[in-house]
Amino acid sequence: MLNGGFLAPKWDWESPQVATPAALLTGAYLAACPVVAPRHAAVGLLLAGLQQAGAAAGGRLAPEPLNFIADLLADAAQGE
Repeated sequence: MLNGGFLAPKWDWESPQVATPAALLTGAYLAACPVVAPRHAAVGLLLAGLQQAGAAAGGRLAPEPLNFIADLLADAAQGE
């Protein structure tokens, strides 16, 4: 089964031992990595989508994807 862009058994992604470290890692990447080039924005949007999909499956809302997209839009509005 294809979950979050990775080929893995469904029960692995529902396990807290897999889902929690993955959410923490993607959240840290989104919070700490600056967008310097368009490629960085594309990778960040991919990570934001993956993290939000994982959070939505649990009925939660992750703040890191929202902050990343808000910062990306603010940078685009300033012309950076």
